[in-house]
Amino acid sequence: MSGEDNNIGYWLHKAFYVDYWNFNGRSRRKEFWSVILLQILIGSIFTALHYFYFNLEKDFYIKFPFYVLVFVYTLITLVPTVTVHVRRLHDVGKTGWWHPAGISFIFNIILGIIIILIIFIYGLIVLLFYNGNPPFDSDIIHSLAEILSYFIAIFLFLSILTGIVFLFSDSEKGSNKWGENPKKNVYSKEIDIIGSK
Repeated sequence: MSGEDNNIGYWLHKAFYVDYWNFNGRSRRKEFWSVILLQILIGSIFTALHYFYFNLEKDFYIKFPFYVLVFVYTLITLVPTVTVHVRRLHDVGKTGWWHPAGISFIFNIILGIIIILIIFIYGLIVLLFYNGNPPFDSDIIHSLAEILSYFIAIFLFLSILTGIVFLFSDSEKGSNKWGENPKKNVYSKEIDIIGSK
């Protein structure tokens, strides 16, 4: 393998500059985990600074630039963090909608529509058949909506767990509908190096 591919700087440059807006293609584990490692490192530094210094600082003019810096960093790195996540899912043969945000977004919309329909149908029945006087306590509808919201939370947890399993998985062998295996070029370089010695 070339030293360039082993360098974390190479993967960060690829994720944050070359493929900043790229939701297509595939990303190896090295690229994905390089980005996550950077985010954890910078996030830990920001958290430590906030906890040990800026949280205790009373002067707003000292705190404000720090919070602006955190906001700007988050804004700049949000898109490439999501795109590398989506490309990593493509690499294991899964659609980007397996991203916990995507899959839970769809599920939440479906359950939200169901909750609204239940409330709408209940209200319509009460108006048409009971002249606005509900035949039973409306807390039942509230409880039903609450139960459905628990399903949303459980589904979100399961989608995050599934997503994590995919992120640790090895690349899908060969090409898939998102492109060639990103390891293919690395292996060919390795073979060339071996053949030249």
